[in-house]
Amino acid sequence: MSTVELATKDEVDALRGQLEALQEGRTFGKAILSGNGSAVAFTLKHNLESLPGQIQATAGSPDAANRFYMTAQEETITVTFIAAPPTGSGNIVIYWEASL
Repeated sequence: MSTVELATKDEVDALRGQLEALQEGRTFGKAILSGNGSAVAFTLKHNLESLPGQIQATAGSPDAANRFYMTAQEETITVTFIAAPPTGSGNIVIYWEASL
């Protein structure tokens, strides 16, 4: 027997927001990453059809609050911290947005 998992209203609203953003040539997300104490660069998939013209990000956790810069590629965004975030599971949260 199969199990069907239904989405909550908040999950449906979030997906609707993502779809509307993609139709406008922009996308956004919340990345939850894990530090290992030595990695400084983290790659996020942006799902746009080409290289973003604008990218921005905001730290969403204390361990992501260190200085960082971002670079965009055709399919991804790279977030590079000046100093490696500490070791932890899901300790780096970044809210990001990219647009054409």
